[in-house]
Amino acid sequence: MLEVIDAEAPDGRMRVELDAGPAGATCRPTDRGADLTLDVAALGAVYLGGARLRDAVLAHGADEYRSGALAEADDLLRTGDVPWCSTFF
Repeated sequence: MLEVIDAEAPDGRMRVELDAGPAGATCRPTDRGADLTLDVAALGAVYLGGARLRDAVLAHGADEYRSGALAEADDLLRTGDVPWCSTFF
């Protein structure tokens, strides 16, 4: 479970449950306790790849409520390919 601090979310934060496996992934809101709290900017930094979550949380910090939650989320959100743009702008 992730708790994301986001000024645009109701109450300034939201909790989501991520479920991922070889067949695909889902993300849905939840009221369950968070394993990890982080700022939405950290998620934005890793969204397109090329950055590790463990590095992205350095700017705003993260609270880990279950040992290993940050490492698990880092592995889950890591991409195999580096970002690439085929157009010049």
